[in-house]
Amino acid sequence: MFYVAILEARPSGRLQYANRFPLVETCKPEKTLQWLSDNLKTTLALSGHLIFYKLKQFIAITVGGQDAKLKCEPFINEDTLYIFGTPAFLKSTFQDLHLDHLGDTEQECICLVAIWTPSSDEYNSRATASLLPISEGNFDREAIIRAAQSRPPPSTGAKSTEFISTQTEQRPDAAYNYRPPELAPPPLAIYHPVFAQFRHSMAAPTETLEFTSQELDQASTFIDVSLRHYPDKTSRLNALQAVITCSGQKFWGERIILVDNGKKTQPDGGLAISIRDLPVLYSTLGELKNGGGDGGCDPSDQAQFVKFACRYGETGHRLLAEAGLAPRIYYCAFDETIGLWVIVMDYVEGVLCNGKLVGGEAKSLTRAIKLLHDNDLVFGDLREPNIIISKPRESVCVVDFEWCGPCKDIKEGGNVVQRRARYPTNIALSAEYNWAPGVEADGVIAKEHDNHRLQMMV
Repeated sequence: MFYVAILEARPSGRLQYANRFPLVETCKPEKTLQWLSDNLKTTLALSGHLIFYKLKQFIAITVGGQDAKLKCEPFINEDTLYIFGTPAFLKSTFQDLHLDHLGDTEQECICLVAIWTPSSDEYNSRATASLLPISEGNFDREAIIRAAQSRPPPSTGAKSTEFISTQTEQRPDAAYNYRPPELAPPPLAIYHPVFAQFRHSMAAPTETLEFTSQELDQASTFIDVSLRHYPDKTSRLNALQAVITCSGQKFWGERIILVDNGKKTQPDGGLAISIRDLPVLYSTLGELKNGGGDGGCDPSDQAQFVKFACRYGETGHRLLAEAGLAPRIYYCAFDETIGLWVIVMDYVEGVLCNGKLVGGEAKSLTRAIKLLHDNDLVFGDLREPNIIISKPRESVCVVDFEWCGPCKDIKEGGNVVQRRARYPTNIALSAEYNWAPGVEADGVIAKEHDNHRLQMMV
């Protein structure tokens, strides 16, 4: 017996186990997830919206499913679901998802997860005391874009003196990178598989990892001090030297080291292990830097832009990048470990389009869309925030290729190897977006839709 686990999306952003539903009667190959969604809403009296994830590894549960809630606890939010599963479109059939023979076994497993977002009426009908507070630190995308447009250029904006004022919870455009610790980002596992492996290893109890309360407290203090921003190198050094290690040393104490021929070297600081009548062992030595962009150079020389996406139009991005109409790609691949596309590209300086394009800007965007269409590709999300004016009145750079893809199914030997691009199931369809007629959730993306949006921008 196989089940879909239903997790309720709470106002706080967390997911809460709500129910499970057997799939044995619904696993006919031609049935779609849209049909399953309607069935769940009718049978379980659910109002609102459902989206589905297929688990990479099915979760075995006991007969009767008493432990189903416990087994679903790792799915605390949608970010963690990307690690354990992959999004599934509502128009996908059970055959498309390779779930058309699940009724052939008596083993009880969860193979699908449905995230249920109740309607506003559903929330309003509940007791106010039962609702978790909504974080006041959330900002809509447009507010973030407006704030980002007022930032200073990267050469000055990346300095620690700037971070003290820009890296706060009150800033819509703050980078959620734990600096300071209050700015908590998405799960660390999306950045590299080694972090997911580390989390799994640390979650397993072991007798070899025993720490005293003093060691844990000092480690926590060191992490907190290290993550905060300081106006200069001296302030950071003073804060670090106030952290005392378990051995009684200052964490980053100044060191004068004698070398050959009576010469001395003096690094910014480090840690040493000293035993009488034996040479001093330095476990840590190095130069202290207050921040990556404090050397008077442009931080774009130190890092590129990294993007994570559930889907990505790599073909379209590379096509426009070769024509100088999109950022250069250094790496682009789907990582099975985290269930996301990872794209490393050039950081493009410029300003976001916030109105009609003029002169060479309009010609540049028109050329980009024509190049895509000539290669039977569509862009889909052709809106102002995805167009960077790299050279005013001369050219633009197209970004955000998540919706980009072929305008028709691609076949090899009679088999479909890549389906035509579709709009996401959660697309915002309000009038302010000025979408073309025919644009709908999970609907196919047509060249006419791109042309409609192009006319609105040039």
